[in-house]
Amino acid sequence: MKRLLATFCLTFSVISLSLACTAFCICSKNRVVLAKNLDWPVDDGLILVNRSGIQKSSFSITDRPVTWESTYSSITFNQFGKEFPLGGMNEEGLVVEELNMPKTKTIPDRSKQILNEFQLVQYMLDNFKSLEEIEVAMEQFQTAPLLLSLHYLIMDREGRSMIMEFDGTQFRYFHPDESGYPVLSNNLYPESLRYLQNFQGFGGEQEVLHRPGSNERFVSVASMLMEGKTNDPVQCSFEILDSVAQSDTRWSIVYDASRLTIHLKFHACSDTRVISLDKVLMSADRFTRGADVSNCMQTNPDIFRSISMKENSELINRVVNHLGGELDLGHRREIFNSLISYSKQYIIE
Repeated sequence: MKRLLATFCLTFSVISLSLACTAFCICSKNRVVLAKNLDWPVDDGLILVNRSGIQKSSFSITDRPVTWESTYSSITFNQFGKEFPLGGMNEEGLVVEELNMPKTKTIPDRSKQILNEFQLVQYMLDNFKSLEEIEVAMEQFQTAPLLLSLHYLIMDREGRSMIMEFDGTQFRYFHPDESGYPVLSNNLYPESLRYLQNFQGFGGEQEVLHRPGSNERFVSVASMLMEGKTNDPVQCSFEILDSVAQSDTRWSIVYDASRLTIHLKFHACSDTRVISLDKVLMSADRFTRGADVSNCMQTNPDIFRSISMKENSELINRVVNHLGGELDLGHRREIFNSLISYSKQYIIE
């Protein structure tokens, strides 16, 4: 995965960081967007509708699961089944996306609750609408990765953005509104800011060159954002995403939080699909609804249909089988089987 906008990076530690992510935000007058490229070997995925008012208990390898009732509905992009999204946006315009970061070992603190790296995304979308709410709530949490160490780019409907990184004991927060660079790649955010200072326009002498490395992508996007284009922020976001696309870019997402719409380009589709949260969430269906990421239809709610437990399970198995050809999953296969069993309870057929 790679660039613009918040992005989720499924890159196991044995995979090169060239298979990585880059994310960014753009605020322009009354429009605020967060953009992401998924650069990753797997393009299978479901776009899922997650309803408010659902009682939940976390997937946990400890004896202390987290329980909550979802306050907000959301739309998420999932490869590991329901409740374990790569990213998404809720009905209040909160957007959360994740990216791979250097591996961090969790030092357990029994006074805090545990969520894994993917369910943490769903938890935030279920429960919060502002950055302040997240910072207060996360004081009581740690994350214990099932597969990956991730950090998060988060934006609210007001256009305020935040980077959240777990240091092994607690979450640390960085506010791009203060630094001026709402960009995230796969290095720790403070490290990327220090690296940026080496380049022309940012205090240094080196020429900005568009290269594939994590810090280089950070510099490239920061430079493009500094150009201050005044055209439509969604169009601008896709132009930036296209400029940093890699050979394995599977899809590009631009979340328009101000208008509660999601713009999606799938690599095998010629057109951009636009999803309106208001229209999709208008349905009163009690069934779990979703759509295949690879569906090239442009129509808004019409691509959403009932999702079965079988389809959810088959997605996880396809992803696991594909990854098995890329790397040695080892004991992680057991984790995937557990995810299948867990997510069934949140799918209504």
